[in-house]
Amino acid sequence: MKNLRLLKAFCAGYFKYKKLFADVGLELGQCELIDGVNIVLLVDRKRSIVYRCALNALGREGIINNYQFLTESKIEGIPAPIALVHKGGAVVSAERFLPGKPVGVNDQERFSAIMDQLSLYYKANLVQVEFDVRQWFEYYDRYLRFIDPVYAQKLADLKVKLIKKWPSGHQAAVHTYIHGDLTFRNILVEGNKIFFFDFDRSCIDFPEFDALLFHLDLLTHQTGRSSYDVFLDHLARFAHGKTDVPLLEGFYDRNPAFAGNTHIKGLKYLFLYRALIFGLYDLNNKEKFNLNRFDKFLQELDETSSKDL
Repeated sequence: MKNLRLLKAFCAGYFKYKKLFADVGLELGQCELIDGVNIVLLVDRKRSIVYRCALNALGREGIINNYQFLTESKIEGIPAPIALVHKGGAVVSAERFLPGKPVGVNDQERFSAIMDQLSLYYKANLVQVEFDVRQWFEYYDRYLRFIDPVYAQKLADLKVKLIKKWPSGHQAAVHTYIHGDLTFRNILVEGNKIFFFDFDRSCIDFPEFDALLFHLDLLTHQTGRSSYDVFLDHLARFAHGKTDVPLLEGFYDRNPAFAGNTHIKGLKYLFLYRALIFGLYDLNNKEKFNLNRFDKFLQELDETSSKDL
């Protein structure tokens, strides 16, 4: 256990989970516990199984979404699903443990292979739609219910301002299923094989968002002191047009079917809005320093949205 909060949360729910642990064959004594804000991971390396246990409502939805993705997706390089059980608000899932090690932040050739592998999945799940900015922002409203009401209102106010600045009417767009949280912590490599996991945030969306998040996460890790505050610094630079995203240019070379999305004005602000929502998912409300930095960034973005996009 990395902190007392996690220990208390897990112990408080142990008896609620005890029956579910038995249903999925979990042997707590031989599991390594890994910290999480919304879930706890229990890794049984001996039997090559990873268990996910929800700590709250957000964790429950994420576990169910992840398991559904693993069950329905027909792609290589993801964990094989084993079981999902839930009762009385408690949720536990089991999936195969993936081999490999984290991808290196300077492994440029590996980045290309990662995008190539994802491109096969994007192409297989391509959906052409009529894009309406208001409807798409409202699509993200379903995520706000898991956020502190104060911050949910701040994001809702920002959303209204961004919509007003966006051209009205429908535009042609191409969507697909995306990973939704494509960061270094969710990718493993072994030889020439690449593995992806943690599909809690997978959904139909713009695939460019995977490339954008991966690039910003890359910049965050290359500083040598990766943290949420450093990530917000890079997110702010991107919002102000001070960060080039070469991965995005390469993305359209690999995925020409999505090139029409480049004509959607302000697409980066939709990405920023989504990134801010999920950023709050990963913050503990007691981390005042991070929340202060988040408030500063939100104010900067609000001021930027008052000008021409």
